[in-house]
Amino acid sequence: MTINSYSTHNIEYMFYFPSTGNYWINPFNAAKDNKVCIVAKAKKFTVKLEINFEISGNLIDLLIKGDNEEILNLIETKNI
Repeated sequence: MTINSYSTHNIEYMFYFPSTGNYWINPFNAAKDNKVCIVAKAKKFTVKLEINFEISGNLIDLLIKGDNEEILNLIETKNI
């Protein structure tokens, strides 16, 4: 991917984890003329068995895996 100077670009990506636990992810790095010039710090995160929809608030995930009560709660409490 190429972006202009002084600009940003958001990327959404997904990972598969075979089990719950703590994992490290290495974010993207920046390069110029095929040389890495900026390295982002690795970040630790936790993979849980189930999604907590009250925290994530992701309507698509909730519609796919949530039950009626969770969906109604999100619709009533979030500005969607």
